[in-house]
Amino acid sequence: MFKNAKYILLTITLVIGKISFAQSDVEVDFTHLTLKLDFEPEKQKILGEVDLKFDYKSEVDSIYLNGIRMNYERVKLNGKKAKYHYDTKGIWISSSLAKLGESNTISIEYSCNPRKGIYFIGWDDETGTSAKQIWTQGQGIDHRHWIPHRDDQTDKLITELIVRFDKDFEVVSNGKLLEKEASKKETQWHYKMPDKHSSYLIMLAVGEYDKTDTQSKTGIPLTQYYYPNREDDYRYYYKHNEEIFNFFESEIGIPYPWESYAQVPVKNFRHGAMENTTATIFGDFFMVDSIAFNDRNYTYVNAHELAHQWFGNLVTASGSEHHWLHEGFATYYQWLSEKNLYGQSFFDWMRYKEAQLVFQASSTDSVPLGNKNAGSSRFYQKGAWVLYMLHHNLGDELYKRVIKHYLKTNAYGIVDLETLDKSIKEISGAGASDFFRRWVIQAGEPKLKVSGAYKNDTLFFEVNPLNSMTKNNFKDYSLPVNIYFEDGSEGSSFIPIEAESYINTQTFAQGKKVKYWLVNPNMDILAEIEYSTPYSTAKQQYKNAPALLDKYFAIKSIREVEIEQKESFLTEILEDEMAFYPLRAEALTQLTNRDSIERTLPYFKYAFSRGDIQLKKEAIHLVSGAHIQEGLKLQHLLNAPSYELRESALGLSLDWENPNNNRWIYDYDLEAEPGIPGRGVEIGILLYKLILFKEMEALEELKLRTTPAYDFMTRMNAIDALQAINFMDKELLESYFLGLFDYNWKLVRKSREALKKYYATEEGKKMMLEYIEKEKNTWEDFKKRNVSRSFGLKLD
Repeated sequence: MFKNAKYILLTITLVIGKISFAQSDVEVDFTHLTLKLDFEPEKQKILGEVDLKFDYKSEVDSIYLNGIRMNYERVKLNGKKAKYHYDTKGIWISSSLAKLGESNTISIEYSCNPRKGIYFIGWDDETGTSAKQIWTQGQGIDHRHWIPHRDDQTDKLITELIVRFDKDFEVVSNGKLLEKEASKKETQWHYKMPDKHSSYLIMLAVGEYDKTDTQSKTGIPLTQYYYPNREDDYRYYYKHNEEIFNFFESEIGIPYPWESYAQVPVKNFRHGAMENTTATIFGDFFMVDSIAFNDRNYTYVNAHELAHQWFGNLVTASGSEHHWLHEGFATYYQWLSEKNLYGQSFFDWMRYKEAQLVFQASSTDSVPLGNKNAGSSRFYQKGAWVLYMLHHNLGDELYKRVIKHYLKTNAYGIVDLETLDKSIKEISGAGASDFFRRWVIQAGEPKLKVSGAYKNDTLFFEVNPLNSMTKNNFKDYSLPVNIYFEDGSEGSSFIPIEAESYINTQTFAQGKKVKYWLVNPNMDILAEIEYSTPYSTAKQQYKNAPALLDKYFAIKSIREVEIEQKESFLTEILEDEMAFYPLRAEALTQLTNRDSIERTLPYFKYAFSRGDIQLKKEAIHLVSGAHIQEGLKLQHLLNAPSYELRESALGLSLDWENPNNNRWIYDYDLEAEPGIPGRGVEIGILLYKLILFKEMEALEELKLRTTPAYDFMTRMNAIDALQAINFMDKELLESYFLGLFDYNWKLVRKSREALKKYYATEEGKKMMLEYIEKEKNTWEDFKKRNVSRSFGLKLD
């Protein structure tokens, strides 16, 4: 009875302590985290010991740590057994043994079977085909599922990991490898960060890897990991690696802020990549060969994640409403890196494409960039655009001084929008509060229709705001206009944005003959503008405007012009081998947007005969079955240096009326797609063999590709293929449920959609209910919850 009473008293004290601690949280400053790890990977289990050093500045009743569904074996404070209380979300530790004004240490031995934060890949693959890996993903607060600690990005500390694992595996973590101690069966790896960082940036990757060590111009060690069977492709997925690193150190003006940098691919990663301090994890779907490099490559991701080592890791946002200070900066410097690698036209076209994502977001809701619910298209793309405009407004020299000051002043600290504005003010003498108010605090971007005309020596602009955000948030804003005259001279002015439509007839022409004009030249302002330009003026704009986007808008503005009037002009653009592919693709789109197959066929044949692979990829999306019937042959594209193009060409080249005319698909070398995640061409051929020739071996191969032996992209493609023929059996049903329980959210969604579709049939519902009844007692709680939510069932 006494023990029970004592426990009740302790529980009450610690619950009260929760309130006290919440009010005095800043008085407990965590400075070091040391984590020792053992694993039981087949059970997806962690056996851990964490030591947390903290400075105890002011007395509180208890110290709270986040920890989701942990089993605590032992808790000590300063080497002595401490009193504690815990629930499924965290632990409260009595502070009675802590020493005020000194450094203290909490030590916790624990175990857990986490569902987030750390992921066990391939240990459930009964075929032994899948790679076996363990990897982490902590952003935003997922590391609390496997490490008991204060999981708050504003609380920076020095971290070190000591990991014991099978000697045949590599272990990668943050910072410098201090020690590697091997025994007969296991190796112990000891990594340590020399400088403090946020705990969500802790990383661990365990797998079978080879590596290549290089270094930057400034001597920073760079380590690139890859799968042993993919050594031949190293130069494609790590293409430009050192060049990107050297460019950033020069462009940003602040040396790389850490001791080393590593990159490691993992299977079934939940995102594209993650910028963990000194060690980026990325999805192995970026491990491309020479062909896939033209479809999807790691170059831009490499740049984006590296930029985060400065923007996000060195300086960290104070909260989610400032998340764009991470993703916007990383995206913008990624753009600058690609400009350095591929040139101005590539950079400008990328800006345009990214802007379309921003405009799409604004058509959906009116959430501003500086809001925690802004969403990825704003955090990434609009954030980058804001920095582009800031760079443009300040000028290159002043902008670089601002960024250098921003990073140096706040190194290893916490930042927000006010911090950035303060740096601008301290360097330039004037802040940018009005700029940030318009583009970060307010919602939306200008959306206008601008019609220009030059008549009777007068230049007219009719300006129509197209949505309420334009009318309310940009009614006092102006767009720049450049005017180009027949005598070779130039002029400039501005078009104000009003709340209502109006016609502007300022004295633009200055008594000279106007040749053409540019509204928002080079799209330097993030504005969605529908241009209406006379055909003759558009031609002059295309031929004379120096910037890619101004040329593109010139072609786009003549979409409504009759084809007979513009055909020769568009043909000239299409056949210009020096023109960047979006210009040629827009010309092709307009040339083939008519009913006459006979008239459009030559343009498709021309596009597919040229060497521009991106033009071919744009062209194939415009092809219809009628073009194939009229003699357009695409089989030669099955050897094109693009798997996306091969996959599209494969489907368009089949003769469905005469199956035996398709025997040529047996000649296609499936080994030409060596392990590229997704295996689109391979799955396409297997599906067509099954449909056209009833090949049961192809069916078994498709079923196999839905299992954990393969990457999530391949599994999703195989699910799509099997759904196309409405096939299901008990083996496949099991694979779909394994997909439903997977870590990768994309595969979970695809599997759920497939199962729901099957459940909607009488036969499918019966089979699935039988399967659920048989398996439910073996499922963990999260699996039961998933099934209950997905199919509206109540599982006992």
